[in-house]
Amino acid sequence: MFCTSTHPPLQQRPIHTVWRNTARVAVTALLLIAPRMASAQAEADFEQPPVLTTSDLVSASLLKGQGFRVDDKVPTDGVMGVFTIKADATTFGEDAGTYQVRSRELLQIRLAEIPAIEKLDETVRPTPLPNPWPPVQHDRSKPRGIW
Repeated sequence: MFCTSTHPPLQQRPIHTVWRNTARVAVTALLLIAPRMASAQAEADFEQPPVLTTSDLVSASLLKGQGFRVDDKVPTDGVMGVFTIKADATTFGEDAGTYQVRSRELLQIRLAEIPAIEKLDETVRPTPLPNPWPPVQHDRSKPRGIW
C-alpha cells in the first residue's frame, strides 16, 4: 500500500527520451575512453632507453671468468643498466643459467661471490665413504642352510 501511494503510476516514456538517454551514455563513454587512447599514443612518441656495451661500464677483467661470462649488451631502464650473467653448467651444475643484475655495483658484488660459491660447492660436495664391511667370501662347495 505504501508503494502505490508514493510512486506515480508507471507510464510509457516517449521515444525521444529513450534516445536522449542513450546518446548521453554514448557521449560519456567516449569522454572516458578518449584520454586513455591519447596517452597510449603519447607513450609511443617517447624516446626508448639506450642499450650500452658492457665494456663502457665495467672493466674488461670482470667480463669473463671461470664458469661465467657477462653479455656484451646492457639494456637500461633510463637510470640503471641491467647486466646478464651466464653461468656454465660445467662449473655451476644445476645452478647454471642466466642471471640478471640491476646495477654496476651489484654486478661487482655478484662476480666477487662466484669464487666463494665454487669453493663452497667443492666443500659441500659429498665424497664416497669407505665400506666398513669387508666383502664376505662364501664357500660354494658346502651346502648352506637347512635341507
